[in-house]
Amino acid sequence: MKLIKRYRILISWTVIALTAFFFAKTLQQNWNNLEGVTISPNHITLAALIFFVLSIISSGYLWGEIVEKLTRKKVSRTEVIRVHLASWLLKYIPGQAGSLINKLAWGKSKKIDGKLITASFIYENVFLILASTLPTIPILFVGLSSKFFEGATLFLPLLLALPLVIIVLTPWFFTPVINRLFKLVKKQTISRQEMLSTSESLKFFLKFIIPRILNGAAFVLVVESIINVEPEQYIVFASLYVLAGIIGVLAIFVPSGLGVREAAIVLFASAYIPAEQAIILALVARFYATIADVLVAGIYLSLKRRIPAQ
Repeated sequence: MKLIKRYRILISWTVIALTAFFFAKTLQQNWNNLEGVTISPNHITLAALIFFVLSIISSGYLWGEIVEKLTRKKVSRTEVIRVHLASWLLKYIPGQAGSLINKLAWGKSKKIDGKLITASFIYENVFLILASTLPTIPILFVGLSSKFFEGATLFLPLLLALPLVIIVLTPWFFTPVINRLFKLVKKQTISRQEMLSTSESLKFFLKFIIPRILNGAAFVLVVESIINVEPEQYIVFASLYVLAGIIGVLAIFVPSGLGVREAAIVLFASAYIPAEQAIILALVARFYATIADVLVAGIYLSLKRRIPAQ
C-alpha cells in the first residue's frame, strides 16, 4: 500500500510539473509575440479577465449538474468546480486526455461509475460544441458574408453540429453511439435509462450558451481596450471569438488550441479592422486568456485547501 501511495504521489507531481512546464512555455510564447505591442491594463481588461474566469467556472457548475442528472445523486458544486478547474488547466498538456482522466479519478474517489463520468464528459463537450456553433454560425454568416465563405474550409468540420443536435437530443440514437465508444476502450456499456432525456439535453444545450456569452463578452472587452468598434459590432466580435475558440478546442493535439484560434480570429476580424490590428487583437486576447488561467489556478488552489483531494 505504501508503494502504491508513493506511485500516486509521484504521478501527481509529474502531472503538475508537466502542466506547469507547458503553461510557462505558452505564457512565454504569448509574451514574446507581444513584443512592440503596448498593453495598458485598466478596468476594462480587469473586467475581461473576470468574464474569462466566470465562463470557466460556470462550465464547471454545469458539468456538475450533468453528473447529478446521470448519477441521480447530489454532488458538491464547490467540489465539482474544483475538479473542473483542474481539468481545464490540464489542457496545456498536448492531447488533452488529462482532463478526462482527472474527472475519472475524482469519480472513482466518490465511488461514481466511470462510465457515467465518461458520459458526463462527452455530454459536456458536445454541449460546448453545440453552444459555440449553432448560435454563432448564423450571426457570422450574416455579418461577415464574403469572409465566412473565404474561411469555409477551416470551418467545414463545424457543419457536423447540425446532425450532432439530432443525435444528442435522441437518447435511443445517442446511447449506441456512446456505447460504441465505450467498447473501443473496453468499458461497461450504458443503458438508455442512464442517459439524459431529450428535454434534459435541450435544457443543457441552452444553459451552456451562458458560458459562451461570458467568453464572448470577455473578448469584446479586450477589443474595446485596444480599438474602438461600433456597439452593433459587439455581437459579431463575440461570435467570432466563441467560434474560433471551439476550433482551437477541436485541434486536440495543440496545447490549448495555440495558433488555431488566432488564425480564425484574424480571418474574420479582418472583415472589420485592418489585418495588422486583427493579428494584434488575436495575440492580446490569447495573452489575457492565459492570464485568466493564472487566476483559475489560484482559485483551484484555494478550493483545494478548503476541500482536500481524496
